[in-house]
Amino acid sequence: GGTYNYTHGGFGVLANGWMGWGGTGGSVCAWMENEKVGISYIPTLHEPMGLKTRAHRLVAASRKCVERKKKIM
Repeated sequence: GGTYNYTHGGFGVLANGWMGWGGTGGSVCAWMENEKVGISYIPTLHEPMGLKTRAHRLVAASRKCVERKKKIM
């Protein structure tokens, strides 16, 4: 969850630096330009619209990796 703003192309922009798009069934494409990281996920089993639990877990795990990398460097 979070507060989203949108670009002219329809990508969501989060305050924490992530940008991306989520599709029907749980697909997600997200990136953080300043950290040079990006992820994509296309499920083989579609989730009900709006749920996206797998995609949310993937983005959360990616966010943790970025934070760990910042602490190390």
